[in-house]
Amino acid sequence: VDMSGGYGGGSTQDAPLVSEMSPAQFAKYFNDQRLQVMGDLQRVNGDDVAAIHNQLDDLVNRCQQLDGDLNEIAATLNPYDVRHSQQAISACFGSIRAKREQLAPRPRFRFRRRVAPTSFAKRVVCEGVSLPDSSAEVNRFSKQNFAGRRIEDRTDVVIILDAAELQGAPDVLLQNLVGCRICILGKIGALHAHQLSRCEVWATCVASSTLVYGCIDSVLGLASKQVRIHDANDCVLYLRVCSNPVIETSQGLRVAAYVGPERPGLSEDWRSIGLDTDSNLWSQVQDFGWHKRQASPNWSLLPKDRWRECVDPGEKSLPSYPNELQGLRSVAGTGAANEQDQQHQLREAGAKEPLSQ
Repeated sequence: VDMSGGYGGGSTQDAPLVSEMSPAQFAKYFNDQRLQVMGDLQRVNGDDVAAIHNQLDDLVNRCQQLDGDLNEIAATLNPYDVRHSQQAISACFGSIRAKREQLAPRPRFRFRRRVAPTSFAKRVVCEGVSLPDSSAEVNRFSKQNFAGRRIEDRTDVVIILDAAELQGAPDVLLQNLVGCRICILGKIGALHAHQLSRCEVWATCVASSTLVYGCIDSVLGLASKQVRIHDANDCVLYLRVCSNPVIETSQGLRVAAYVGPERPGLSEDWRSIGLDTDSNLWSQVQDFGWHKRQASPNWSLLPKDRWRECVDPGEKSLPSYPNELQGLRSVAGTGAANEQDQQHQLREAGAKEPLSQ
C-alpha cells in the first residue's frame, strides 16, 4: 500500500504551506488528501495482522495531519466549510476504525484505575464514571511510530520536564494517567494527551498542536499554537492560543485565560510561535458537535473569581478534583441563557465575545 500522501498526486514538497493557501487552494488540497486516504484504506487487506495495523496507524496519522492543517487555516475559512471539513475527517476516522474491526480487531482498551481509596476513587466507582473509548487514537502512538517523550501508565506522580530533559524529543505524549501533575517547562513541538483522569497538565509553549482525547476531572493549562479537545468531561482549560480552540463530543468544559507557570526564556519562546500577543482567542471556542445558532451548552467561561492567580512549577502536591469546578454544574447551561452568561463573563474578563456557532 502506497502511504506517501502527496498533494494533488505529486510530492508534498511541491505543495504550498497550508498557512499560505487560499480557501480555494485548501479546499482542493483537503479533498485530494481525503480521497487519497480513503483510496489507500480500500486497498488495505491481507492476513498479516501487524502489517494491517501499521498501515491503518499510518492512515490515522495522515488524517490527524489533515486535522491539524484544518486547525491551522480555520480562521480564514467560513464556519460552514470548517464544520463540513471536520465532519469529513471524522468520517475518515470512522472508516479506519471500521476497517480495523473488520480485519484485525484489537482488544477493547480499558482504563486501569489504580488510585488509592480516596473520596474521588469512591465517587468514580459508585457513579460508574469512565473515560470515553478513544482506543483508535490511543493505539496509533505505538512505540514504533512515536519518537518523542512518552509519559504513560502512571498514577499519583508529579513529573516536571525542563528544557534540558526535552532535548531531542520535540513532541510529548501523555497517556493513561490518573491523579498526576505534569509540568512541561520547555518549548515542545506537539503535545498529545490521551485518557487522563484527575490530572493537571501545564504546557508552557507548544509550537504546533495540542490534541487531547478522553479527559475527565482535569485541569489543562496550555500555551499552544492550536488546541483541539475530544471526548472531555468536567475539565478546566487555561488557554493561550493563536487560533480558535476546538472541542468535539465534550461537555462540562470551563475556559479561562492561561495562567501557567513562569520560566526563563518563556517570552522568547512565545514570540517565536506568535503567542507573544494576547489575542483573546482563548475565549473563541468552536464546538464542532454543536450546529445551532445558540451558544453551545458544552462549554462556558470560568467565572473570573475562580481563576488561579499563579502556578508554582515546583508544586509537589497531587491534584484532586478541580477546585474551580466545585459547586458548578457539570453542563454549562443551554441556549440563550448560556449565551447571555458567557457574554457577561467575557465583559468581566475583558475578552471578545464568542463567535456565533
